[in-house]
Amino acid sequence: MCGKTSVRKTYRRITPAQHAVFLHYISTTEIAPSPQQTEHTDVQTEYDQFYDISLGLLNAFYPERSVTVTSRDPDYVTPAIKA
Repeated sequence: MCGKTSVRKTYRRITPAQHAVFLHYISTTEIAPSPQQTEHTDVQTEYDQFYDISLGLLNAFYPERSVTVTSRDPDYVTPAIKA
């Protein structure tokens, strides 16, 4: 008989309240400079800036959480349910 194994799973909790706060923030904040304000002509630099802003927003409004799922948990027990 095999012993119990456990795995640490990372997930992002997503709720309607988080969406509302995020949408309010987006609608009232200038996140990136307009195309007329930017001096970059390099596509990679522009993409890197977009990625950094997007990842920052994702982590701010939908932070990662971790939970341990074991081999003894039923199949329907997802990290979100277990949390």
